[in-house]
Amino acid sequence: MLTVAINACFRLKRRAISNEAKDPILGSGWGYFVEDVGFHEVLAEYKEQEEISTCTGLSAIDHANTKYAKGYAATGIGAVVYINMDYVFVSAMREWLVVKKLVSYDIACQWSKNIVERIANLPSHLQIPVPEGSISYVIPKLHYRSHERLNHSQHSLNYLLGCARTDGEGIERRWWWIQPIANSTKVMGPGMRQGMLEDQWGYSNWRKTVDLARTLSARLKEAACEYKEHKSLFDTLTLTLDRARCAGWEAAVKEWELHPGSSDNPYLVVTQGLSEREVLQDLSREEQAASASPGFVAVHSVSMLGFVVLGLEIEAQQRNLSEDSRDATPGKLAELHEHRTSLRRKIQKFRELQGVYMAAAASTLAEDPACHMDVQEVEGIRLGLPSEISQTRRLTVCSPRLLEIEARLREGQCHDSLQDLRSKLHTIHQLYSYKRLNVRNQGPNTRARAGIAYQDAGKSRAVRRYHHARRAMHALTGPGDWEQELRILEDSDIRGLEEDDPRPVKGGHKRKRGDTNGPAEGRRRISWIWHSADQDGSVGMIDSLRVEWLKARARQMRWGEELRLLPEEMRRVLVTYRYEHQQWVARSTSPPSTDPAVREGMVAYAIKQAGIRRAMVQVFKSICLPVASSASPTAIKDWDGDRWNEEGIAVEVAAEEEGGEFMDYLMISQLDGEDLEPQYRC
Repeated sequence: MLTVAINACFRLKRRAISNEAKDPILGSGWGYFVEDVGFHEVLAEYKEQEEISTCTGLSAIDHANTKYAKGYAATGIGAVVYINMDYVFVSAMREWLVVKKLVSYDIACQWSKNIVERIANLPSHLQIPVPEGSISYVIPKLHYRSHERLNHSQHSLNYLLGCARTDGEGIERRWWWIQPIANSTKVMGPGMRQGMLEDQWGYSNWRKTVDLARTLSARLKEAACEYKEHKSLFDTLTLTLDRARCAGWEAAVKEWELHPGSSDNPYLVVTQGLSEREVLQDLSREEQAASASPGFVAVHSVSMLGFVVLGLEIEAQQRNLSEDSRDATPGKLAELHEHRTSLRRKIQKFRELQGVYMAAAASTLAEDPACHMDVQEVEGIRLGLPSEISQTRRLTVCSPRLLEIEARLREGQCHDSLQDLRSKLHTIHQLYSYKRLNVRNQGPNTRARAGIAYQDAGKSRAVRRYHHARRAMHALTGPGDWEQELRILEDSDIRGLEEDDPRPVKGGHKRKRGDTNGPAEGRRRISWIWHSADQDGSVGMIDSLRVEWLKARARQMRWGEELRLLPEEMRRVLVTYRYEHQQWVARSTSPPSTDPAVREGMVAYAIKQAGIRRAMVQVFKSICLPVASSASPTAIKDWDGDRWNEEGIAVEVAAEEEGGEFMDYLMISQLDGEDLEPQYRC
């Protein structure tokens, strides 16, 4: 399976200060860039495209069409939204049509939609076939957190079969590495800019190629340790669970793994408490059924349910009005007075209904100064709902049905508040990430901070609403099993999924770069607010446990795939080095020139490059062979034993056979063979 990473870097802009007539592009389409003329011809046929993602706000879509792009001939570079990336993608894939592909893109969930139809609209030489099921579309792990969770597990590299420990962020590392020259290339002409970037990427790829020995060996060592640990954790967890239940979970997830997205998402907790709206619907049906029974007499045009709902609505308005009054400017005082007048009329209506459904509470309310209406700030008036009446008097002034109605609505309020809190935490994290990575200059920063402050205020309201609803429910029902699901909300619990370290910050300061990070995904301790339920034996607990078991299974499977994949990747690296050696040897025997001086130079260069590849094989084996043999002894059977004979050239495999004098392997990337000692040259 071929892994393909797609991304765009909007820092690599170019000002419209030159043209191709003054600074032509040499060898357009010969290197990393697509052919320039054909690309612009296709691009001219498309109008500007608006934002395309409906589930996330990444810079890949926010910066594609922006007012800050005026005055630039290029707003960035797309590497393998839409027409740009479609063109780059098919241009890169024309030589890899028969290979199954794993394509990662920040907005793969949106970009993959209608991709076949869009390719069909490209020029005929770019209309590559895309057989059904030949491409799996995934979102890089770092960007996956910025997407909504619903219907996105089929795009997660943590859950798909065969992905091993691929993170999909390799192309982002190249953007980060090349950022220092972005300001320089911004003021270059098209030819110089493209030549500069071609050189930079060529060097970057060469460094990556010669570093493969140390990179792959380090990853294989890590994979061996991690697989052993995660398999032990998974097996231990499985032994504590019911075998039949685990078998059912495994059968369901295997079906999903064969056809991701075609069935219900097994990695999503589906059990959760009823929302306030759902509780209200149930209570309404119950009241309608009761009103249809013989002998029912309505005591008022507003039902008992309507009375409690009105009280909860007034409570919410009081909280909002209290917040508005604290920050009210002189220009807002008139509007604030109108809101208070409207709220006073609602409270008067509530008092009227209270005399019907809580008639015995009149004396209790009269004794409490906080319940009196003769105040200007009506947002501070206590309503006297059943939960606000003392426990000693509650049963005498409130009917059991009234207590049940408020308790059920309060439970719905708790669930709604937690859902709102989770949504706000996710949004705040997304906005912070976007601001840190993509927002520059004072104006955009001010707008970004305003958006974050607005969401933070919403988060605080959700917390206060949960605290109030939970206190009311506790007053009405007392302690019980419901407290396992709706726990006391501490400040340390109010954190997003990404903030996986609940430890207090040392010295009251934020963690700095280099400080110990929180546990990774495999050791995450998420806040209880992200669980739908956690009570022993409940449906919610079983559902949460199912997801945790499936994630533990996926973790040990991905590490197992990594352990099997890396030795094969090592073997293929060796094959590649040897193939390149043969290519350079062949070029040294038949240089494409008749000029003796030119031929001599080409032969010398080809022999030098062949020597470099031969040395890379030696060092690669000396580093990777011991690691691969210890991790998987059977995986090295195709590594050709002790000696390698190609084209009649014998090369010693072990570095110690060279007398231990072989120069530092990493220097190859810097010297490119120029300073190799004579005995190591061909």
